[in-house]
Amino acid sequence: MKLCIIGNGLTSLVLAKNLIKRNILVDISASSNKSKIFKNRTIGISEYNIKVLEKIFPNISNLGNPINKINIYNEKNKKEIINFQNESRQQFSVFEYNRLYDFIKKSLTKNKKNLKFLKNKKIIIEKIRDKYDLIIDTELRDSFSKKYFYNKLKKNYYSNSYVSIINHKKINNNTAEQYFTKIGPLAFLPINYEKTSLVFSIIEKNKKLLTNKKLISYIKSYNNKYNIKSFENFESFKINMVLLKNYYYKNVLVFGDKLHSIHPLAGQGFNMNLRDIEVLINILDKKIKLGLPIDESVSVEFEKSSKFKNIIFSSSIDFIHEFFLFEKKLPKNISNTIFYFFKKQKFLNKLSQEISNKGFN
Repeated sequence: MKLCIIGNGLTSLVLAKNLIKRNILVDISASSNKSKIFKNRTIGISEYNIKVLEKIFPNISNLGNPINKINIYNEKNKKEIINFQNESRQQFSVFEYNRLYDFIKKSLTKNKKNLKFLKNKKIIIEKIRDKYDLIIDTELRDSFSKKYFYNKLKKNYYSNSYVSIINHKKINNNTAEQYFTKIGPLAFLPINYEKTSLVFSIIEKNKKLLTNKKLISYIKSYNNKYNIKSFENFESFKINMVLLKNYYYKNVLVFGDKLHSIHPLAGQGFNMNLRDIEVLINILDKKIKLGLPIDESVSVEFEKSSKFKNIIFSSSIDFIHEFFLFEKKLPKNISNTIFYFFKKQKFLNKLSQEISNKGFN
């Protein structure tokens, strides 16, 4: 059997490694060689997903910085309102995107027998559909995709996410912090003892604060533990929630961020992709074991297994975003009562951690 993956981002490479491990022939095609979008981008991966990745990428966990605790703050108090901590496991690990990408790409280059990179070739899906048992599209750039995968649920957050890395004096750095500020959520995500990632999702109407000087000053006002030496260049992207209504057409399956994209405040986008990979691979394993063909039926089963869960998970992230927008309008005493109630509910706290770790699997 032979599959084609369109796109050479991180999700595509992880999926390809899973496929070639099962002796499936894989071609990877991308419209350009530029796969590393953001120099200062970081990715949070849950403990469960790291264990899954370790099965095909031994020692990959060594690249990440384990986060043992997450502290949540709001604008009214600038004090911890909620924290997530589990004595039996870490919350997640922070990885530098480019370093992780290079590690996985290097691992793939050892599998020349089953894997082929179609360099500098722009795939026209309509012309190659008969050549592959299944085509997995992570880009949605050609006319075929625009024709069959235009129907989607979309929400514009009218916000931009600004990412950077701060260099600071050495510190024990295993606690992540999330501030729900009046202009948008700000996250400090530790990379190692001397580097911490920043993700600041700023509402567009606050553009007057977006000069580098004012942005840095605003971030520093929320910093309560780092002795900052310097900031790396800020990079930005618009924030939308997008959920495709149909996952496939015949033997073409949409995958990755083009299938679903969510608000970055919880750092769950790549984790959703990894969970989708696990679902897809389980379907393929069953087909292979039973000697069944790899065809459109794979996509049918994948949509049936994943679509509802992805909608619920995406909606839950959106709910968190909307809740904190609403919470800013509440009187301080009511706001404090709500957070005090949640903090005391050990079951809810544990449930939210499990969902962040494994999704709704």
